[in-house]
Amino acid sequence: MNLETQKVTVQKSSKDIFEFLTKLDNFEGLMPESKEKFEVDGDSFIFGLKGMPEIRLVLKEKVEQYKVSTNSQTLS
Repeated sequence: MNLETQKVTVQKSSKDIFEFLTKLDNFEGLMPESKEKFEVDGDSFIFGLKGMPEIRLVLKEKVEQYKVSTNSQTLS
């Protein structure tokens, strides 16, 4: 699946953004209004959007102040 969204400029330092994105609880606030489920479990979180299967995002890589990446897993 390919998700696209508009690009935005964030007026924060790379340190602040890195710290925000490495606290997985913060991702709940980034979810669309159609969010029906959000649960953090260690280095991953599960979310469900209305009419879509639940997805687990697992924290894959953290490079201080540079990169935060995740892998997705569809749940049955």
